[in-house]
Amino acid sequence: MSAVRNALVILFVVFGVVACSSQPEEQVSVPLRERGSFLEESGVSSTEETVASETDEAVVSESDESHVSETDVSETDENVEPEPTEEYEVAGYVQKGPFTIGTELQVRELSESLIPNGKVFSATIRDNAGAFAFRGSMTSPFAEFSASGYYFDEVAGALSSGQVTLTNIVDLRETTDMNLNVFTHIAHERVYVLVDGGATL
Repeated sequence: MSAVRNALVILFVVFGVVACSSQPEEQVSVPLRERGSFLEESGVSSTEETVASETDEAVVSESDESHVSETDVSETDENVEPEPTEEYEVAGYVQKGPFTIGTELQVRELSESLIPNGKVFSATIRDNAGAFAFRGSMTSPFAEFSASGYYFDEVAGALSSGQVTLTNIVDLRETTDMNLNVFTHIAHERVYVLVDGGATL
């Protein structure tokens, strides 16, 4: 009887060991929230947080540079005094025969050495005689007037078949009447040559 009891005890012990070894180990999962706090406490930051931080710093830096640049430009503009201007008025005719109504004249403002300063005005022929009038506020009294267009050929009694260009250089302090014709066109080329050679106006 005791032998049977001992055999049963041995069987229970064996089955108990097998049952314990066959149970799967429990996996411990850490919530994402706790994982993030652990990373923060350990000084490790995610890639996204790093990129966001660098982007914010770049935006702030660009904003500061833009602010400084705009301030510098504003201060520079305030320190620049506008050039004094004067109102000039002149009238005359464009003729080789008379240029046609509506032909545009270009008025280029010149420096004392006859270099264009970038300011350009315009006027228009207003009648069949080739008359025009110009008024403008300019920083220099020197100007080059030029007109390109068709004209009435008085010899042929008809409109010209092609366009011509006539030019004149004027000191607007000296006159309020001036014309553009073949003679002024030839003279204006001579004026440029003289000024390039050292002559003064």
